[in-house]
Parts: sequence; C-alpha cells; structure tokens
Amino acid sequence: MVDHEAVQREEEQMQLLKWLADATAWRLTVGPMTRAEGARTIETARARVLTLFPDKAHVFDLVLRPRFERLLREHLEEECWRRLRG
Repeated sequence: MVDHEAVQREEEQMQLLKWLADATAWRLTVGPMTRAEGARTIETARARVLTLFPDKAHVFDLVLRPRFERLLREHLEEECWRRLRG
C-alpha cells in the first residue's frame, strides 16, 4: 500500500532541494564574491541538503558540489576579466 503522506513529504523535500540548488547556483554567479565566500556558500548548501537527506552526503559531493565549484570558478574568472578591462 502507498503511504501518501510519505510520498507528499518526499515531494516537498525534493522541491526544497531544487530550490536550494537553484538559489545556491544563483548566489555563486551574481555579485562580487571571494573564493572563500564561495566555499562557505557551498558548505552552507551542503549542510542544508543534509538536513533534508542526512544519508546523502556522497550524492551532494558527487552531483552538486562539482556543479557549484564550476559555477564559482567561472564567476571568479569572469570577475577577474571584468576588473582587468576596468
């Protein structure tokens, strides 16, 4: 038998995960940010994801962390070029 409450709870958690991932990606790509601030942003996102899915740290590190680090790297490179062009 299907536990509708459990399914609903999981769907809500997945929506929160999607929102959190999108918000973190947005934060990493707008406005000035240092590498240290970016690293803290990523670690904050990881901690929040683990409150939703405590046993999925390896999934965060495999899927979301590389995406966030790439976005941060690209943003920092773009900021660097913007400053150089003055």
